[in-house]
Amino acid sequence: MDVTVTHNQVKQMDAESAPQSGPDAVATQPPTRLVIVGNGMVSYAFCDQLTKLAHTGQFDITVIGEEPYPAYDRVHLTDYLNDESPDALLLADRAWYQQRDITLLTGNKVTTIDRSQQTVITNTGKTLAYDKLILATGSRPFIPPIPGSTEPDVDVYRTIDDLKTIASKAKTKHAAAVIGGGLLGIEAAAALMKLGLRVHLIEVATQLMPRQLDGPSSEVLREKLIADGLHVRINTATKQILPVDESFLLSLNDDEQLAVDMVIIAAGIRPRDELAESAQLELATRGGVIVNDQLQSVSDPNVFAIGECASHRGIVYGLVGPGYDMAKTLASHLTTTPDAAFESGDRSTRLKLMGHTVASFGRDDIEGNIRTWAGKGMYRAITMQGDRLVAAKIVGDWDELSQVQHAIETQQRLTTRQLKRFERTGNVFGSRQLQSVHDYPDERLVCNCLKVSKGSLSLAVSQGACTVAELGQCTGAGTVCGSCQPLLVQLTGDLASAQPVAGRRTLTVVCILAAIACVIIGIMTQKPLDFTDNFDSAWYQIDQIWRIGIIRQATGFTLLGIAVLGMVLSLRKRIKWLSKLGNYGYYRVFHTVMGLLCIAGLVVHTGMRMGENLNFLLMLCFLGLNVLGAVAGIATAMESRLEGRAGDLARRWRPVLTWAHLLLFWPLPVLVGFHIVSVYYF
Repeated sequence: MDVTVTHNQVKQMDAESAPQSGPDAVATQPPTRLVIVGNGMVSYAFCDQLTKLAHTGQFDITVIGEEPYPAYDRVHLTDYLNDESPDALLLADRAWYQQRDITLLTGNKVTTIDRSQQTVITNTGKTLAYDKLILATGSRPFIPPIPGSTEPDVDVYRTIDDLKTIASKAKTKHAAAVIGGGLLGIEAAAALMKLGLRVHLIEVATQLMPRQLDGPSSEVLREKLIADGLHVRINTATKQILPVDESFLLSLNDDEQLAVDMVIIAAGIRPRDELAESAQLELATRGGVIVNDQLQSVSDPNVFAIGECASHRGIVYGLVGPGYDMAKTLASHLTTTPDAAFESGDRSTRLKLMGHTVASFGRDDIEGNIRTWAGKGMYRAITMQGDRLVAAKIVGDWDELSQVQHAIETQQRLTTRQLKRFERTGNVFGSRQLQSVHDYPDERLVCNCLKVSKGSLSLAVSQGACTVAELGQCTGAGTVCGSCQPLLVQLTGDLASAQPVAGRRTLTVVCILAAIACVIIGIMTQKPLDFTDNFDSAWYQIDQIWRIGIIRQATGFTLLGIAVLGMVLSLRKRIKWLSKLGNYGYYRVFHTVMGLLCIAGLVVHTGMRMGENLNFLLMLCFLGLNVLGAVAGIATAMESRLEGRAGDLARRWRPVLTWAHLLLFWPLPVLVGFHIVSVYYF
């Protein structure tokens, strides 16, 4: 039996054998040997997250995959038929693993786990030692106990090789039956129709996709699939699959028989836990390795399970989304956040089935007040708990789909008017409301501070940035003022990372006060105030502020100093080390407070007299600067809180107002300079 030592272990042994001396010699700790069994989508996501979070040399990672390919996208498996090349489906090529110092063993099946020796053995004779073992073995097709279902020519729909076999057989076939009317069954039927076959979809339940849809939405989907040419049979049990020459004869309900050339079983999945069972790891009653909130096997602290092979709190998730969440949690647990915990997975689905939009958001077991709307080839149902939107089931295209999904994720409140609109038109937010950030054109800015477009953010997400923090590291978005974080949450689904904009309420109040003060000054200066010559009048004493030169100089330079101090805001954006001295939101509040003090200083310095010539222009510039700044501040404070059209307007106008504020600033130093010169030299 061969013993395999990974390349990282070889490097470690070289480092340990090399003599070290001098002050720079550091006692190195050997890397943690991490063996990952399984190379599917969740395994890839775990490797991606782990290598981003781990420091150099922390882990010696080996991935063992049974299939001959690197990790590929099973969700879009049907796309293989476009050119029958696996490369288009790959999530990463072999070079990706090499660049991250990951040893990838494809075409190897782990047959034994020796927990006492902490080793795994493959079918090719390799023995690998581990410190931590990650099981990401995924799932296998469920084969229902139908006589004939295990015949060698009966196919399943799960892997690239399965699809290769199906595509090869289909070249000489005419009709096929797919057993299973769930998500996989409809995908398999779509693949067979793409190959030019007449396809019968057979489902034993009374509706299609019973795990995701309710009765009415399923019926709308069935009608759409029938219109596309698919022969759909619901409430139909397959009693027997009988091979006849190179074809099959299926016995159905009421002794009906169906003759076809091919049979594909896509009746669901079951966790691949046979390896864990042979290692005597505790399994759930319905399958899956029982894990705690750290995704750790309850039987062995050195063994973890993620994805479809794990049973967490009695639930085995059959969707890739929760698997990705598990991968992120475990990567954090092993690196930066030891107490990271996986609490639950989002079982929402949003996909295209044979070109038709099908979506289910929120938990299936949520109870509440259900409101529905139906149109031609469309069905929409939303579930309300009180005034909060908590779930939805949709068949057919819907412009508001992304916005509804985000509203459910955040449990947004809906008004009575919105609910009545939904029942009347099928739209919650109305045709003039804001689209989700997912629907933005690529060139549209999401982060106004650093000019980051939706296209740049989408690229970062596709390259593995899965949280708001990671998007910030890649693009800078959300790292300055934070107002765009709600939009970043929509892109990533990272609800836990969204932080309220610091100082938002104070900013709003100060800006409103500043705007009101500027309006009052503008109105009162329409008729200049006259100086009083009555020595007995109290106003005469007040007038001394503007009569005595030294006092006017003191108030003038104080005003100038406050204005310069307020400009610290611009330094916060441009000098990196200042970003460590506090949240940008508080700098922005400081800036607006300084602006309000400038308005007060202006009143003290001028007595609300606009002056003439250049002084008049200086006053106009100063008031305009403050008005624009106040309105821009209000828009900034509101954009992270407002939904729909109001939020869209705030996001669109904020950069315009900010730039106008900045442009109006440029004449100010020149006008102030002329003002000082006129005081001292004329």
